Amino acid sequence: TRPFDPKKVARETDFVLGASIAVSRAFLETVGYMEESYFLYFEEMDWSVRNRGRFVIAFAHGAIIYHKEGGSIGSSGKRGQRSETAEYYLLRSRLKFYRRNFPLLWPLQYPLGMWQITKRLLRRQPAKAKAMTRALLGMSRA
Repeated sequence: TRPFDPKKVARETDFVLGASIAVSRAFLETVGYMEESYFLYFEEMDWSVRNRGRFVIAFAHGAIIYHKEGGSIGSSGKRGQRSETAEYYLLRSRLKFYRRNFPLLWPLQYPLGMWQITKRLLRRQPAKAKAMTRALLGMSRA
């Protein structure tokens, strides 16, 4: 195994997960607050894109973060175990993120979303496919 290189990790890190973020007042005054309309998923990545070239991303080597992933929406980080709510907001937020930050790549998210919906149907997960279809069509979750 290679020795851990904290400088390399910091240099190659694009964004920090929301469960472990600390920012300065200067950051907030320059970059602004997180975009609330995402609600779940991609808000940290959006923040990072808006920050590009301004503030350095760093990390606290040895810090321990406790995060109950998906706890508030009854989901899981394990493959195939995301809730319908998570599937909806993940696709909805990805579409919003690309539309805001990478408009040339935004149209490609639709065929990708349709492929993901098809996979849910093939896995016999119609409720997840329905939630994702609503997100893809810009409809509300319910």
